[in-house]
Amino acid sequence: MFVHSPRGALARPTVNIVTSVGTSWMMWDAASMSLVFVGKDAGSEIRSLAQTGTEVFASAGESVIKYYRGKELGSYRSTDGAKLGQIAIFGEQLLALKENGTGLVIWDVGSRELQNEITFHATFTATAVLHPATYLNKVLVGSQQGQLQLWNLRTCSLIHTFKHPRLASPSPVTALVQSPAVDVVGVGHLDGTIQIVDIRQGELVMQVRMEEGAVTGLAFRMDGTPILASSSSTGSIATWDLSRGGRIIHVHRGAHEQAVSGLEWVAGQPLLISSSGDNSVKQWLYESPEAVPRLLKFRGGHHAPPSCIRYYGEDGKQILTGGRDRALRYTSVVRDSRSYELSQGSYAKKAINMKVSVSSFKYPAITSLSSSSTRSKDWEDVLTAHADDPVARTWRVQDKRLGPWTFEVEDGVVQAVCVTACGNFGLLGSSNGEIKMWNMQSGKERKSFSLTGSPSRDHKPRMIAKSKSKMTKIQPVKKTTQAITGLVTDALNTTVVASTLDGKLNFFDFHSTQLVHDLQLPSSVTSLDLHRDSGLLSVTCDDLVIRLVDLETRRLVRELRGFKDRILDSCFSPDSRWLIASALDSTIRTFDIPTGRLVDAFRTASIATSITISPTGDFLATAHVDSLGIHLWANKAQFADVALQHINEADDILQLGLPSVQGVEDDAG
Repeated sequence: MFVHSPRGALARPTVNIVTSVGTSWMMWDAASMSLVFVGKDAGSEIRSLAQTGTEVFASAGESVIKYYRGKELGSYRSTDGAKLGQIAIFGEQLLALKENGTGLVIWDVGSRELQNEITFHATFTATAVLHPATYLNKVLVGSQQGQLQLWNLRTCSLIHTFKHPRLASPSPVTALVQSPAVDVVGVGHLDGTIQIVDIRQGELVMQVRMEEGAVTGLAFRMDGTPILASSSSTGSIATWDLSRGGRIIHVHRGAHEQAVSGLEWVAGQPLLISSSGDNSVKQWLYESPEAVPRLLKFRGGHHAPPSCIRYYGEDGKQILTGGRDRALRYTSVVRDSRSYELSQGSYAKKAINMKVSVSSFKYPAITSLSSSSTRSKDWEDVLTAHADDPVARTWRVQDKRLGPWTFEVEDGVVQAVCVTACGNFGLLGSSNGEIKMWNMQSGKERKSFSLTGSPSRDHKPRMIAKSKSKMTKIQPVKKTTQAITGLVTDALNTTVVASTLDGKLNFFDFHSTQLVHDLQLPSSVTSLDLHRDSGLLSVTCDDLVIRLVDLETRRLVRELRGFKDRILDSCFSPDSRWLIASALDSTIRTFDIPTGRLVDAFRTASIATSITISPTGDFLATAHVDSLGIHLWANKAQFADVALQHINEADDILQLGLPSVQGVEDDAG
């Protein structure tokens, strides 16, 4: 992360925040946390960022790339092919440490010519670099051995070596930062030690220690208040009063879910900016030096890959995503600032007191998700099932929170959920064959469906209103052949279809709950998907075949084959002409339903675990096993005439890269 404040008589007092997101970077306006620019994909993971004016520099792999307004202007490459780490701008010079710590490379910023290269001694492995204020042609370098060295860049000569105060057990340097006082720098170490060092006198001015883990960042307030902020590898942020000998003011445990990767004060303001590997950037406001910091603004996303994604609403602008980080998020594909996480309740204070992460208090990861926006303004409109959990939970997108109702099965765990098209009812199926229906408004149980064919006699309404703070004890349940694997209802609430692990489709009358028909398939069923307008039901089976069943006649009408590994997810196009499916072989296939032929297929670098197509049919969204983001693919048939032809899998499956953060400006295919 890098924070930059433009200066000048005519410049508006704005603050820009630059953060790395894997192989790309984003620039945010700190005032509104709105996205300003997105950098072009660097090809490798970005290790460090720097900014001068409107130009952004990013080190990735063997080079440092120069950007202007998100576009690449040029690059600076290492001469020996070594990967580059931390970078710094020093006047007209660009400095880059080699990632292995063996040297420091120096380029001219304007001409991009290599000026000098410093090679460190074998006993000195560089980890951090800093230009001390007012020091001409000199840089301070921290090492894995805990030492500091002062080098002259013009002569490439070592001026002085600062020994670690504890020679018996030195700790690697992890952070170097300039203080407001000339000659004084802050040094952070892997063992949590923080040192304030006078490099002119070679003296240790002050030493404190963070008990929360390794120091990952240091920042001095620049508005005259003698306060130092430090961050740790456990996600904590601490503030220290330097006027009182380094007395600790406050430790904010759990400020981030993962290690803090960037920490900076905004010049002249009591505002601290932090970023982390948990895919978030936050602004902390210190209303007074002694006050507890208040979270002012933030942007974030899933900090574990999403595993279940579904479009929400009818306009194709919102996606609901559930991830392994136990969060349910609303993602806007139009404007990032509209995205948010649906609240599960306030557990932050309890997590801090118990010294655990907030995510440990969240409900288990979402395994199944269903929604209907028909009555979204009136009551809860989302229903979710969770891993090894006997409880399904309601959510209200409009209020950005967990709903008051939770629906619990009597035996087993919830494996499938469905919200009716009208938005009034929510159904769930359990691992022991139990199927029940609740009213989404009142939380009362309305019906139950029996796989044996006899209607349930227990129609007594039952309300299950559960406190948000009450946690459910998860008990692993042994699955039976009657386990419900899929659950759907038609558009007019006349038919309920449930699939079981033994390969049977069960058709129920919605009103009488009678089992009116069953269809035995040759393989176990893993999931169901219904296109309500056409009445086509897609049945994903364990024998690597997707079978299409007509809901009206209850007959098998198509078998879509060709998968080489387990099918993970599938969806219909809005006009029900295509069926798109992802599989464990890293392929995404598109079948033409009228002909039953494969018309498109491509392979991705990582497996697509969940897919969903927009209600307008213009974009396909995918979630991948090793990616925190949602990737959008444009449907070219929506924007141009495309002649669809049957393709041969052996010859025509191409390997495609995932869509980048910046988009497909240079995509020719």
